[in-house]
Amino acid sequence: MSKNNSQTAQVKQRALTSLPFKQHSSKIKGKCVCNDSPGLTARSSRETDDHYVNFVTQLNPRHRVVRCKDDIQWIIQRPDGFNQYGQRWRGVKFCVYPQTLMRLCLTECGICDAAALELIKNLQIERKE
Repeated sequence: MSKNNSQTAQVKQRALTSLPFKQHSSKIKGKCVCNDSPGLTARSSRETDDHYVNFVTQLNPRHRVVRCKDDIQWIIQRPDGFNQYGQRWRGVKFCVYPQTLMRLCLTECGICDAAALELIKNLQIERKE
């Protein structure tokens, strides 16, 4: 495995292991109330769900980055209310190249987490052959 592929694998593994999953305990007026104790919550294949399987990183409380379900682009999302599964997210910016994603994060999202920006800086385009 080349150095770039191992770095990409490490970044992906770090992103997957740092997901803040919480166990849903109850619903109040359509909103999910979560415990602070970590638990297992099923991952979803819907891009709008809070626990989407291709989550990349949380930029700040109002923005996150996910990989689209077809694995062809990154999506910057903002919260857009609640659904029966918890927080609902809406895509606001879409890009194919990591450099564009970094520029959009810096210009459109305001103050971002330094670790999240470092993770985005290390993203690379994965070509399927």
